[in-house]
Amino acid sequence: MSTIVLNRFNLKREPFSAEIEPHALFSSQGFQQGRLRLEEAVQRRGLALVAGEPGAGKTALVRSLLTRLDSSSFRMLYGAVPVAKNALHAAIEGLLLDLGEKIPFNNGPRALALLREALRRQDSQGRRPVLVLDDAHHLGEAGWLGLKALTNCEMDSRMPFTMLLLGARQELLTTLNWTRLEEIRSRLLFCYHLKPLAEEEIEAYLTAHLRWAGCDRALFPREVARDLHRRANGLPRKINQLAYNCLAAAALEGKELVDQPCLEQATSELTFGTTEAR
Repeated sequence: MSTIVLNRFNLKREPFSAEIEPHALFSSQGFQQGRLRLEEAVQRRGLALVAGEPGAGKTALVRSLLTRLDSSSFRMLYGAVPVAKNALHAAIEGLLLDLGEKIPFNNGPRALALLREALRRQDSQGRRPVLVLDDAHHLGEAGWLGLKALTNCEMDSRMPFTMLLLGARQELLTTLNWTRLEEIRSRLLFCYHLKPLAEEEIEAYLTAHLRWAGCDRALFPREVARDLHRRANGLPRKINQLAYNCLAAAALEGKELVDQPCLEQATSELTFGTTEAR
């Protein structure tokens, strides 16, 4: 964050950074409900899905959950599904590396079996694995069917792990509605829709982030805050981007508060126009 913004508003740190500590994250109604649902999934074991628009706060939600789990009882693993032909295979290789396992050369079924065995071993040693698989909307049919194979635990009476799948809602729903994926749908504990921030929550959201940064006064008047919410469609990532640019505009103009011209300036800096093809 620029020194001029820090000095102008007497801030100790950037209030709208993605690096905000999990305990300081604003708990909107949707955020609270999502965390409770994920805590339930951890206890029940199995697959659970968190779907939302890009920037809705899915990763932040999982970060908040993981800080509440005892590291001596749970083994947390994070992977992201790449845009690739064998997307699940690439993600599985990353999880195997985190677990200290050797990766079999060009052998997807073997890698899947090794991961299943490693997860079972972790659970038997008293550290239940919690896998987070981000960007799950990049999984194609083969990837989802691979997850089905991963959850086939033979004669075990219970799953040895919990897997939390995060992804863009529309893409996920489109794929999972395919008839041939009905069996994987039936294995999901739930699909939680993380909705954008409600308009009536925006002032509390901005205040909470500013307080974490060391500011004890409101810098966004109500009408400006609500207009900011509308322009960001309630998505925390966009709210954070707009809010920071608003502070920068206010600081550069020597203003005490963010006003409508500051919001207009911030919006213009985050709007990418289109040009006609030449």
